[in-house]
Amino acid sequence: MSTKKERAAARKVQEEVVLGVTRRCRGPHLVSEDEQRERFDRWYAIKKAGKEKPARTMIAELAEAATALAPFEVVPRPAKKGDWEGLRRAVFPLIRLRGDTVGHGCGWDLNEEIVKHPFDGEDHITECPNCGVSMGWTAPVFPE
Repeated sequence: MSTKKERAAARKVQEEVVLGVTRRCRGPHLVSEDEQRERFDRWYAIKKAGKEKPARTMIAELAEAATALAPFEVVPRPAKKGDWEGLRRAVFPLIRLRGDTVGHGCGWDLNEEIVKHPFDGEDHITECPNCGVSMGWTAPVFPE
């Protein structure tokens, strides 16, 4: 059985672990859910057809649209020929386009909220106090 002082010391160490991981609010989505769904439908149709050139064209088009919103050029991750997983990693952030992708992320530290709760593995939804985006997260669990 641990003492209150030992539990407090253990909690402090656990909080340091939580605070050591970057969890920042990415800001709002810059495209509607309907537009995201259309983009996903287009992507999966291209993937199902196995046509790599249209996939790369879609990535380039989405990167160009994202660049129009950003104070810098949005350059997707490069993918080798035939690397559909690499293509997926390039296109998904552009389909879901969030503020941080184009340099307008909120940046609020979600850890500020996480350390207010028990580390019990429970799911939570938190609204960012800066931009209002809802974020789902699961409380960490530490071994006893």
